[in-house]
Amino acid sequence: LFHVLRTRTPGPGEDVMARAEREMRARPADVPLRMQFGEQLERVGRITEARKLFDDALRLDPKYARAIAAVARLQDREGRPEEARRTYRRAIEADPKAWYAVIELAKLLNKDGRSNEARVLLEQGLAASPGQPDLSEALGKK
Repeated sequence: LFHVLRTRTPGPGEDVMARAEREMRARPADVPLRMQFGEQLERVGRITEARKLFDDALRLDPKYARAIAAVARLQDREGRPEEARRTYRRAIEADPKAWYAVIELAKLLNKDGRSNEARVLLEQGLAASPGQPDLSEALGKK
């Protein structure tokens, strides 16, 4: 599917959301599919539609860390950093190996001047996902 999303452009009058709805009707329990379309919509600024797909993914799998982190990302984007921090923590609780949530939460903590807490979080993330290059880079370990 990801290959289809990257290589196939919508035909005349075909909207990304219409295609997403058609694909999701064919595969109603496919959480990663909802995330792929939601992230694609988020990248092009269609935040309301992206949020709907992230919420759908969470209804199907409430502990899906990628969806929880996506909601946190939108909360931060909407200027709600405190709520985003709580939501990123939920993503990490759901999956301690969710390195993307660890990095984003660390960025928020650093913005708040909580750099020691951010470093500890990154170290814990790296312990949960040894060798993860983005975590290593965030800690300055290359």
